[in-house]
Amino acid sequence: LPAIFSAERPAIIGQGSFAEALAPVLERFGLADALQDLLPAWHLIEPDRRALAFVEELRTRRFTCCLATNQQDVRRRYMSQELGYRTIFDREYYSCDIGHRKPDAAYFHHILADLALEPAAALFIDDAEVNVAAARETGMATIHYSGGDLRARVEKALARQLENLG
Repeated sequence: LPAIFSAERPAIIGQGSFAEALAPVLERFGLADALQDLLPAWHLIEPDRRALAFVEELRTRRFTCCLATNQQDVRRRYMSQELGYRTIFDREYYSCDIGHRKPDAAYFHHILADLALEPAAALFIDDAEVNVAAARETGMATIHYSGGDLRARVEKALARQLENLG
């Protein structure tokens, strides 16, 4: 498993294809023919349907909602196309496309520049405290989400932001 994660690391920041990086690892373990059978393991993701429904509601209220995630190309393709994130979110920001990953400040600066937003106008939500802290360092409002009622916390944060922005 460590060899697989090591092979995946460069692909997460867009330095090559994950499948191409994984092939020699599998070959070392005598599994060269198993590549296409193993890649679907990276499709194992259970979307939070309530959160996605809330995203759709926020979009109807004219909030721009973006996905910001650390992923390699195989998983990005699956999330965007098969899970339909390309239609659920206004924009998708995958680390493999940006060339940086969370919690690197360059990752957040890229997104803010692409959206033409000042950090104070953005709300970043993540389940990893290290990513939340990094986003907060850039000046964004943040929520560390570890379960529970996300809706109430987002509504409160958005109201505070709208008040601060005037």
